[in-house]
Amino acid sequence: MCKRIFHILFLFVAGICSLQAEVVVLRTGQTVKGELLLNNDEVVILRKKDGTRFQYPKAEVVTIRMDKEEVVVQEDSVVLHKEKKVALRMNLSMGAAFLPANNLYASWATDVQVHAAVGTYNLLKTNVFLGGSVGYHMVVNERVTYEWIPIQMTCTYPITVSHSSSHRPLVGCSLGYAIALDKDYAGGICGGIDVGWWYKLGESSSMSIALAAQWQQTKVWIVETINGLEYSNHIGCPIMTIALNASIHF
Repeated sequence: MCKRIFHILFLFVAGICSLQAEVVVLRTGQTVKGELLLNNDEVVILRKKDGTRFQYPKAEVVTIRMDKEEVVVQEDSVVLHKEKKVALRMNLSMGAAFLPANNLYASWATDVQVHAAVGTYNLLKTNVFLGGSVGYHMVVNERVTYEWIPIQMTCTYPITVSHSSSHRPLVGCSLGYAIALDKDYAGGICGGIDVGWWYKLGESSSMSIALAAQWQQTKVWIVETINGLEYSNHIGCPIMTIALNASIHF
């Protein structure tokens, strides 16, 4: 009795799954609907409702639509993340910052940044991530400590170079304004450019490692004594950083 009930439940679940049909669009313009049995880098296999199986070389397949989501499988338009309205990226950056001489403490310092970005993947059917980020930025050495809250627009693009979508080169950029956390120095325009490598972790997740060139514009208060009198003034201090970025994309 238990085996019969299990068999009925199995057939019921299988029947429900078979109702969730996928649509395969070929380069010829032909569309084939059925249950997707196999989808890899070489072949796509589909089973129709009557049990007939169809096999197509991956090069002949343009798109596969599944559950109202479109996965593009050709090299010239590979979608690395399922299209969704909201995507999240977490970023950690560590590097060396150069403090110029006009802040009176010309030296190197440790640069640490943490950012969280919210945006969208597959902008205009491409692999571009575009979003807004907020974070924390600290530059510190034995003499000074600067801290800001950067608010930026950020963009990354994994470049298509082969049929493989599991890893590829990546370029990115960001631009915004950082709010100073102390009155002894000012906020200013901030930004950077990234060049690195992107790795696919899952259907909707990935990570990237990149080398970044970053800058932070600020002003610092200095006090000078001239002829026995003290003068204070804001002096511009552009801080340049070379850093290593590690990001997780969801």
